Amino acid sequence: MRTLIFAALMVVALGVAWGAYVLVGRSNLNLPTLAPSLSSEKTPDFTPYPSVSLSADDRKDFDSRIAKLAMNRLVEYSKIDKDKNVVFSPVCSMSTLGMLLAAADGDTEATILDELCMKGRSSAWVLNNFKQYFEELKKLDKDLPENAGDLAKMTAEDNREEPEPEELISHPADLLTGFRTANSVWSNSKYPTQSGFPASIRSYLAGDAFSTPFDRTTQATVDSWIERGSSGLIKDFGLGEIEDDPALVAVSAAVFSARWDNDSGTPFFRKTSTRDRQFTTPAGLQKTCPFMERTDPLWSYLETPEFQAVQINYELYLTSMLFVLPSKESGTDGFLTHLAKGAFQPGAWKFDYMPGTVRLPKFDFRCSYESVPTLRLMDRLAFDRAFAKPLSGLSVVSRQAAEISVDERGTRAIAIEYSTTGPLGRRRVQPIDLTFDRPFAFFIMYGDSEIPLFAGIVNDPCEHGDK
Repeated sequence: MRTLIFAALMVVALGVAWGAYVLVGRSNLNLPTLAPSLSSEKTPDFTPYPSVSLSADDRKDFDSRIAKLAMNRLVEYSKIDKDKNVVFSPVCSMSTLGMLLAAADGDTEATILDELCMKGRSSAWVLNNFKQYFEELKKLDKDLPENAGDLAKMTAEDNREEPEPEELISHPADLLTGFRTANSVWSNSKYPTQSGFPASIRSYLAGDAFSTPFDRTTQATVDSWIERGSSGLIKDFGLGEIEDDPALVAVSAAVFSARWDNDSGTPFFRKTSTRDRQFTTPAGLQKTCPFMERTDPLWSYLETPEFQAVQINYELYLTSMLFVLPSKESGTDGFLTHLAKGAFQPGAWKFDYMPGTVRLPKFDFRCSYESVPTLRLMDRLAFDRAFAKPLSGLSVVSRQAAEISVDERGTRAIAIEYSTTGPLGRRRVQPIDLTFDRPFAFFIMYGDSEIPLFAGIVNDPCEHGDK
């Protein structure tokens, strides 16, 4: 499985789901934006945010707030077209907003904190939690190749025997196991930055900081950095070109790759068990789709009045995927309303180990959508922590795009974001017999954290979106 995330930031901002590309500056998107103008005044000298000692309760609060952000985005994207699939990366969303927060001041800073669901918390508290979170994610990238050359070498040297010919590796990314993030900020040398801003990006967002004149070669330079940071897996994803004359570009890339965990050495879902079945879309249409099937004595299973869920572990340390099937009575809308009220707390969900059979449709789709964050509606945006002199005429646009594939071997996903700026289980006596034959939600999780690495809704597993 492969999952990729890309994020970037310029003084207009753009956002896309498995990562974020934030543009702060002038835009060619037919929006009422102005070219950034440089003031002759000097902004106050901002010192880097201080270190904050964090307790376990602090971290739990941070995770819960970011999970709320994730559910807000999931609800927002699902409303765009209720018949379409949804996939995005909350890690990209939070990274984009984190980069903007490190640059922001005044009302803009307060608005970003609200967007992050961090009202009542200081920027220093938030950024120190970001730092701790990114440090923890490093545990997941130890088995990934360092660059595209290492990836090619791994592909050439792989001579593992598979139990079935039909299970042979079809993509180099299938060899990989891991999750990696890579952040960077590219400031326009025309607009000098505050001396402490690059240090904030490095310290709190584990990012690189560059100053460069924006010209025809900039796009290729940024693309090359993304390819290196993603072990050669993110190439030509179709983010578009960096145009006009931005003040700042922030890029956050991430790669996730994992197979289903299985001690037997054979595929978790065998292709020979995959059968065509009927899936009912939100519009009531019956579609024939391939369903994976597995009978297991120990499914991690949860049932509540609102939904049924199974949790399937990956080989990758402490990562798993939650498949959540809303009840027929509540449906997807009722389930999302339930989540929006703060009910998404997988760390508190109590799974039972139950025998039975689970049938899941394979799916492989890409989707894209625009988001209009609160920042875009503000009359004046202040990113004075980033720039040595005040800039006016800034605007924010957010755009999200993502891709995911789930099959017998595991999961692959790609996401890009542009931006500028539990209930208790109840025990069953009978073995479960669960078929995901109507719209359902999914979440890729890490450990006890409530922050999904990826999230989405499958309304039609036969639909490939705009791939």
